Amino acid sequence: MAWLVVALWGASPALAGQPGVISDYAGSEGYGPPTAGPATSSNLGYLNGVAVDSAGNLYIADISNSEVEKVTTAGILSVIAGNGTAGAPTAGLATSSKLNRLSDVAVDSAGNVYIADTNNNEVEKVTAAGILSVIAGNGTAGAPTLGPATSSELNTPEGVAVDSAGNVYIADTHNSEVEKVTAAGILSVIAGNGTQGAPTLGPAASSELNRPQGLAVDPAGNLYIADTYNNEVEKVTTAGILSVIAGTGTAGAPTLGPAASSKLNSPQGLAVDPAGNLYIADTGNSEVEKVTPAGTLSVIAGSGTAGGPTYGGPAISSMLYYPQGMAVDSAGDLYIADTDHFTIDLVNPAIPSNSTMPQLTGTTTVGQTLSASTGAWSPTPTGYAYQWQDCNSAGNACTAISGATASTYTLTTADIGHTIRVLVTASNSSGSAGTASPPSTLVQALPTTTTTTTTTMSPTTTTSPTTTTTTTSPMTTTTTSPTTTTTTTPPPTTPPTVAPVDSPSYPTPTGSLAGRALGRVRLGMTRAQSLRLYVDSSSHGKRYEEFFPLAGGKVRVGYASPRLLKTLSSSDRHALQDQVVLALTANPYYALRGVRPGASLLTAAQTLHTGAVFHVGLNDWYMAPDGVSTAVLKVRHGVVEEVGIAPATLTQTRQAQRTFITSFS
Repeated sequence: MAWLVVALWGASPALAGQPGVISDYAGSEGYGPPTAGPATSSNLGYLNGVAVDSAGNLYIADISNSEVEKVTTAGILSVIAGNGTAGAPTAGLATSSKLNRLSDVAVDSAGNVYIADTNNNEVEKVTAAGILSVIAGNGTAGAPTLGPATSSELNTPEGVAVDSAGNVYIADTHNSEVEKVTAAGILSVIAGNGTQGAPTLGPAASSELNRPQGLAVDPAGNLYIADTYNNEVEKVTTAGILSVIAGTGTAGAPTLGPAASSKLNSPQGLAVDPAGNLYIADTGNSEVEKVTPAGTLSVIAGSGTAGGPTYGGPAISSMLYYPQGMAVDSAGDLYIADTDHFTIDLVNPAIPSNSTMPQLTGTTTVGQTLSASTGAWSPTPTGYAYQWQDCNSAGNACTAISGATASTYTLTTADIGHTIRVLVTASNSSGSAGTASPPSTLVQALPTTTTTTTTTMSPTTTTSPTTTTTTTSPMTTTTTSPTTTTTTTPPPTTPPTVAPVDSPSYPTPTGSLAGRALGRVRLGMTRAQSLRLYVDSSSHGKRYEEFFPLAGGKVRVGYASPRLLKTLSSSDRHALQDQVVLALTANPYYALRGVRPGASLLTAAQTLHTGAVFHVGLNDWYMAPDGVSTAVLKVRHGVVEEVGIAPATLTQTRQAQRTFITSFS
């Protein structure tokens, strides 16, 4: 039988995400040429596009200085392309080449940087080694020509993006088109028909656009276009189908809610995070909006008034100064080209907030493995941590399970009768928050098949074919012929059938000597020694309270009853496997009345609050010589399989007792 994990639980409130905080990442707020060194100490010019690589390095399109700057994760600024003089590019060392009012940058997974060199009507590539080459445009303004990209004209390209396959997308602004350049250098038009106008849903290459600027590509390869003069953002699928996802086509302040119902005002920059959230530099509104994959728009930076930002406070309350470009890194940090403030602003993401609790899958049976989902979080965390917890049967009083910090957990016998849950902690650069899963159902033992054997306690008599034999008592044989040969086999050692506790025929035991002679058993004795002492001794010892689990063939002495958990070490608990439990008590029924098959060994021992507990051998049975009857538990793999009363058939004589006990030695 398998027990399914509980799938639903009363949700506990998750920690709410905190508003992103805005800070200065690059630029001293002064206008001028850059200075190598700490980025926040350097002047910058008017800024447009920004990009961030997989290592977290930031690249800045510095329009005024006709340069590309790089800011490392340590905050150090350097120039990687452009010599500070406006002019036509020169193939070779990028820092020796001129550029001319570049508008945007992009970076691929190999660290190559792509530059929309606007006034040169070209797109350049700078390798990780710092070598510059032209990959699109021939330096003359004009309409594009399909084919080799370096032979085609472009017209003031102001946006550039690159996908995971190395395809480069160009916002050919004054041609009102978007071109694609493959890794092989072949140019094609994928959006826009060359005429300025409102977009038409359907094939993107048949639709009009109106001076598009910013571009972004999501992890699935969909392209997003900041259609600046249409005050909209369009999406072009990998199949080439265009749709509007933000903006109504009318300039105005944004409205929270469905993005396609909200106004925008000259959007120029775009970015997409790994979760598919789209960020819009709403330049004319001096704000940054976020559009979820479900199409819901919210403002995450900017108060709607143009001006210098207030660093150290909530980004949503701070002014921005006509932001034109953005980038978002894998940690969810957002970099804003605050154009007229001559700075790059950093907005840390909100602390992750949980919207869907983690869930467990698997069966709650010993030996089975449970798996945990992370649940749903926003913004997308950069990492998750797991801590499995042991809880009581009601799912409360949970404590951490030592070492259980993976996304899966294999149930052990120590978990029987308990529930299990997992605490998932999601983190990003702003902090972390944790939410626990619902608790599982009660952990159960491995399903087992128990075979009960009925043994005849009378002797077996063998005679020859010519002999007549009569058995007159369990221990006596009478022959009718002097020539008869009789062999008597002692009673077998297999115990009799044990009646379950709930059986209507359950006997009512009376007085007993169970628990007698325990006082002479000592640490280190073998099982055989301890059993013989049990029979032969006349000392009562601490009757009803001794606890004798075996470990490595040696007796260990402890106490049962309510004191069990206090006196057992963790190693003792691990030793309590594959043993048979006896309740040695004057009233076995009373001792066993709370124990049921499937209970854990520890639970059973605690329930036997009036009986001493004795452990004998792997999957064995043992009846105490009490003269009447004895309470017996059969335990396998640490779990009670059967509960019942052993009759006193084998305990009528001291010799029978010895014979039976010795068989277990």
